[in-house]
Amino acid sequence: MGVPPQLGCRAQIRAAQIITSTPRPAPRATRPAPRATRHAPIWQVIEGQFWMSPVSSVWLFGGAALVELPEMVRNRAWTIPAAHPLHFCLAASLGFCVNMAAFLVIKSAGSVMLKVLGTARNAGLVVFGAMVLGEAVTPVELLGYALSLTAFGAYNYFRLYDI
Repeated sequence: MGVPPQLGCRAQIRAAQIITSTPRPAPRATRPAPRATRHAPIWQVIEGQFWMSPVSSVWLFGGAALVELPEMVRNRAWTIPAAHPLHFCLAASLGFCVNMAAFLVIKSAGSVMLKVLGTARNAGLVVFGAMVLGEAVTPVELLGYALSLTAFGAYNYFRLYDI
């Protein structure tokens, strides 16, 4: 592809520069690039609950029906939720919040962190019960929970400083 001869000298030089220069990048699209995920993280957690809840409910209700239903019918215990609906709605809401928190912890920090936090929570509860409420704790239990809390602290330290 050459420069047309009917152009003047300056025009020929400019045309040659344009022809031989590197191509300009295409203009950016006006829309932002699509995100890797479809929804915000909280919607992913709710979607996870949407798919997990029916399966969990079937297995939990099935197990409870096999193990607890005969005695529940015998003692007329099925009337207790009807007598205290607000308490049971509050318990259900708190259970939902615990499940949401567990999914968010797994999403943001991983399943190992959820397990470590559960262990630390249990150990902290026992230490609180022994120190504040005066519950009896054997030396073996105290040693086990002390080791558990020490390991929790070490895990967080090593994770924080990437050791």
